[in-house]
Amino acid sequence: NNTFGSWHVGVGMTEVLLAERRHRHNHNTSERRRAGFPRIGHYDTWLVDSLQSLVRKNHAILLYPSWVNASDYKDTPESFNTVPLHSQELDTAIENKCNTLLENMQTKIDQDLMREIRKDSAKKYKRRRRAEFKLTSDQKYLCETMGTK
Repeated sequence: NNTFGSWHVGVGMTEVLLAERRHRHNHNTSERRRAGFPRIGHYDTWLVDSLQSLVRKNHAILLYPSWVNASDYKDTPESFNTVPLHSQELDTAIENKCNTLLENMQTKIDQDLMREIRKDSAKKYKRRRRAEFKLTSDQKYLCETMGTK
C-alpha cells in the first residue's frame, strides 16, 4: 500500500490521486505561464469546457478565447497510469503457470467431492465448485490493468 499523508490507499486510489495531482499541477502551470489563460479559481475544468461549449453554441463567441476545450479532442488509447511493462513471453509463462495451478486445485476439489459422495451417497451435494485464486482488491486491479485473467 502507498501512503498519502495519513491516507493508506491501494493501487487504484493511488492512480486517481496522482491523476488529480497531475491535473492540478498542469492547471497551475498554465495559469502561471500561458498568456491569457483564465484564472477560474477551481480545478473542475470540465465545467469550463461545458460552459465554453454552451456559450459558443448559443452566442457564437468564445467566453475564454485562450481556453483549450479538452472535450474537443479525440480520445486515444494512451495511458498515464499503470501500464504493463512485461514481455509477451513472461505473460504467457505466468498464464501457463496459473492454468497449471488452477488445474491442480480443481483436481483436488473434485477428488474431495468424490470422497464425500462415496462416504454418503444419499446426501445431496451442491453443484461442483470451481477452482479460483483469491486475490486482494489491489491484485485484482493490477490484473485488470495488465490485461490478465
